[in-house]
Amino acid sequence: MKFLAQLVYKAYLNAQNKIWVKMLSILYNALLKISNPLITLSYNNIKLKMPFSHSLPLYQKLYPTYDMQLHSIAKHIYNKDGFLNMIDVGANIGDTAILTNIQNASYLLIEGEKSYANLIPTNISYNFQGATIKDISMGGGA
Repeated sequence: MKFLAQLVYKAYLNAQNKIWVKMLSILYNALLKISNPLITLSYNNIKLKMPFSHSLPLYQKLYPTYDMQLHSIAKHIYNKDGFLNMIDVGANIGDTAILTNIQNASYLLIEGEKSYANLIPTNISYNFQGATIKDISMGGGA
């Protein structure tokens, strides 16, 4: 299922024909009712390990400027102050930090959903060479 899900996701992102996009969208929704496997996707110069249901790349295909100002804003702050400290509460899989694309910044990524939070170190290591990742996840009971 993982292979098929990844194939459909990539085909959707690369599709140019509206009819093909619609067919892939129907297939995507049908597959999602059956399973939500983890897939690995490379697009727009980033690499993400994510649930099949994660919609950021799909939104960026539908709305080309979606989340595209993050890098410009982060770069402006970094250039002005000489550093960037970013806190992302509800970080999902770490994609917002990755979209800033500032290698020497400090990020505090907070995600309460453990299945998403577990993907953050992988995605940071895919996209930020030599990043130091500190796992301060809550252990034990609630």
